[in-house]
Amino acid sequence: MDTVSMRDLVGAHGPFVSVYLPPNVNCLMWQALRGQLVAESLDDRTVTALDEAAMVPPNRLLGQALVVAEGVTLVNEAPAWLPSEPLARLSDLPYLLPLTPRHSVREPAVALVNADGASDPVPSERSFFDQFLFEFSRPDGPAVDGLRACTEMLRDGNVDALVIAPEQLGDRTVWVGGTHRDQVSEASALRATGLAINRQRADEALPMAALAIGAEVVVAPDDLPLTDGVGVLLRHPRA
Repeated sequence: MDTVSMRDLVGAHGPFVSVYLPPNVNCLMWQALRGQLVAESLDDRTVTALDEAAMVPPNRLLGQALVVAEGVTLVNEAPAWLPSEPLARLSDLPYLLPLTPRHSVREPAVALVNADGASDPVPSERSFFDQFLFEFSRPDGPAVDGLRACTEMLRDGNVDALVIAPEQLGDRTVWVGGTHRDQVSEASALRATGLAINRQRADEALPMAALAIGAEVVVAPDDLPLTDGVGVLLRHPRA
């Protein structure tokens, strides 16, 4: 199976094709998604790589996640969760959110029993999510929400975990400059730096910015009240 880690994708070159298929996908569904990508002038090498990967899913009962770039299959694995509809995107950045577990506010934190019989927290997306929920509930806790505040903290490298509620975030966009972390919700802040900028989907750009600075990416339930569907757990309280 061809799979690189999400962090490895930060250094990969696009454009990327991101595909998420439900369990036991049929030929008609795949051909429709394939036709959509070909209509966007997808190159022949990448079409061939997608066809080959789609023929051999890693687990037909769990669905399939594919990320392909420049004719190379970077990810071919079962997703942690699936979007509500089959999805195929051709874009400058990969869509990675379904590769990380989606958490519920009510599920218990996971713990690990060590050799001494003591219980230690597992350093996972879930523990970061629990910490975010706790800090976000405090008036002065080191957690913020909203695209403006979150892009500012990502640019400053002051993020331990990025928390996204996918349906709330929807198809909002951000402006991206010279590196993955150079992102803002309004273009003026980047134009002042002289960087070449372009608009990207926030659900693709924000995770890449978080991974670029070593932060965790956490997928939250959509009933969690987050401004713009996005929040961050800070590494250091804001001055």
